[in-house]
Amino acid sequence: FNKILYLRAKIIKQTKKPLIRGDEIIEKFRLTPGPKIGEILKLVEKERALGNISNKRQALSIIKEEVKLNEKKKI
Repeated sequence: FNKILYLRAKIIKQTKKPLIRGDEIIEKFRLTPGPKIGEILKLVEKERALGNISNKRQALSIIKEEVKLNEKKKI
């Protein structure tokens, strides 16, 4: 199953433009550039490959939840 997911994500990445870019995430959520942005982008890619999201609005919703979770972990 993981191989299928990987291949689907790879095909989507090659054939479709990203739903959101790292610089947009940094600006919208006022985050610091770094590895966490890459992790968020991978999460968005994974959710897209799974068919859970298909547009920027949905991507932003996933990112918002991820940012909230990370803020709670810092407390």
